[in-house]
Formats: sequence, C-alpha cells, structure tokens
Amino acid sequence: MVEFLFLLNLKTFSKLGFMNATPLKIAIFLFTGGISSLSYAQDKVVDYNLIAPAEKIQTSPYQKIALLDSRINTETLGIIQTGAFNTKAKLIPKIPLSEQLQNILVGMSNTRENGELLLQIRKLVHAEITKVTSEHGFFDFKANLYRKDGDVYYKIAEIDTNHFTKGMDVTKKLMRNSSEIITNFIKDNLNNKPIDTLKFSAAQIKDYYTNEREKLKLYNTDKLIDGAYKDYNQFKGLTPYISEVYLKDDNLSKGFYATDQNGKEVKLKLKDAYAIVYKGTPYILTDYGQYPLTKENNEYFFTGKIKLQPSASAMTNSAIMFGLVGALITSSGSASDENKYKIDYSDGSFIQIEK
Repeated sequence: MVEFLFLLNLKTFSKLGFMNATPLKIAIFLFTGGISSLSYAQDKVVDYNLIAPAEKIQTSPYQKIALLDSRINTETLGIIQTGAFNTKAKLIPKIPLSEQLQNILVGMSNTRENGELLLQIRKLVHAEITKVTSEHGFFDFKANLYRKDGDVYYKIAEIDTNHFTKGMDVTKKLMRNSSEIITNFIKDNLNNKPIDTLKFSAAQIKDYYTNEREKLKLYNTDKLIDGAYKDYNQFKGLTPYISEVYLKDDNLSKGFYATDQNGKEVKLKLKDAYAIVYKGTPYILTDYGQYPLTKENNEYFFTGKIKLQPSASAMTNSAIMFGLVGALITSSGSASDENKYKIDYSDGSFIQIEK
C-alpha cells in the first residue's frame, strides 16, 4: 500500500524547527494549513539547465546540433519536489533545450568543423519521492544521436539508461547528474563513426516509432504463434520457450497448463511467462493475473492490475494524468488498480493510458 499520502519527512521537520515538537504542536500545524501546502502544484515550475562537461575535446567534427523531441509527453522534463513541504513542481527549462544543447556543443571543444548532429530524445524524465528518512530521485533517458550528411542521417550512438539518486535533498544532485548523463553522451560520441550503413531520411527519423515497431514479428503479423514466452524478447520475436499450452475447459480463471518432459501436467505460475498465446489469442501475465491483449492501430493493450515499480517515467506519467496521489501510488511498489495499459514496443514495459 502507499507508504504515505501527506508526509513531513525529517528534512521538512528540521527546516521548520519541529524536530523536538510535541504531537499536539505538530497536529495543530497540520490542521491549520500545513497539509494544504503538500498538494501537487499544477502551476509551479522549476527551471532546468544543462551543465557543460568539465573536460573538453581538442577538435569536434560538429558545429551544430538539432533536437527532435519524440517523447510521448513533451510538456515537461518531469516532476520534482521543492521547498520545505516537498511541493510537486513541473520541470520545464526557461531556455529551450535545443538552444542549451547548441551552446553546450560549442563549448565542448576548442575547434570545430562544419558537421551537424541530430539528437532524437525518446525518453527524458525526472521524478522524486520522499521516504521517511530520505528522498529518492529517478532519471530515465533514452535517445539516438545522428550525423547529418546532406539530406540523410546516420546513427552514431544510442542510449537507454536510468539513474537513481538518494539523499536528504536530491533535487540539485538529480539535475546535476542527469545533465552529466546527457552531455557526456554527446561528448563521448563526437568522434564516433556510424554504427552501421543504414541511412535515414528526416521523415523516417520523425516516424521512428512506427518504423522500428513494424520491424518486430509481433507487430508485423496477424497470426501469432501459440506458446509461452518467458520475456518480452521472446514475445516480440514470437519464439516461445514452451510451444504447447492449454486452458482446462477453456477457463481462464483456472490458469494455463503445459506438459513437462516426463509427460506430467504442470500448471504455469504467473511468474513463469511474460505472455502466452493460446488459440491465436495473446495474454499478458502480471503478478495479479493473466489478461487478454487487444490490438488497436498496431499497438497492444490490456486492462488489468500490475505491480507498480518506481521509475521516473511511470511516476511522472501518473502525476500528470492523476495528480499527486497517482504519483505516490506508482512509487510504492504496490498493486495498481485495474487500469488500461499499452505495451511499450521497445522494451515490453507497461504504459498506463487510462483508469
């Protein structure tokens, strides 16, 4: 269950001089306005600035960098906490990220040639939660870096990472660390050659999600292969590790069964598979059940319960869609309500799209 809804942690009590306060004093404070300050401040905004890398390179092949923001939610760079009451605020840069990146690129080297880069951001999000004695900060970053050559682009690097920060007050440290991840990704790959010979047009990169998704067998066929799939990698490639599964009396509530190497009937546990296809119908398995997958506009969806895991992407999505309580529930690692989720084609994670 949720660890807390409105919690003044040790840092907050220290700032307010309540470390030695009596229960009565704390209660009076909370019920005379303290709690109201802990709500999700929809209009509160905090600035975000990239920090130039500490070390420069001698020569860079590039003097320009363009930005393509391909994130699902481009409104913010996440949700962080501010002030003594840890009020939630949106992280939005005053100086556009594209302008900051250009300035950072120029400052990365002593001399520059005439090349041009394109940074395609697929995921860039921060989030914070407060535990009893500390704060936890999360940062998710996923991006592709391209070299422009005339009207075509070559991919020179890609990154998919997440970062965790812990401390009494993690906001500045979290933003400093995220900036370092972003700028070092660019700096460390300035002299890289393309990772392959594939050429991309601007339109192809802009429609990257569709192009990449339709390369996967799971998405480019109408006929799925029956069987149990241990993880998303097996599922997206339609390579089951158990080829024959069945339902007793076609009753989903009884669970899925298979036959082991000795011919013995074995009931599959929920943890035994990421997904199962039975009689052509796909099912997703979570900690709380098996749910039919439906396909809409070449995306897979299901309605059910999942175990909520804290991540910057999940918490920020919940905060924007459902407010502070949604973010706190997502951070708790508990069971979700029965919601509708979309399968993220890139890694098989679940994206909540509606209650």
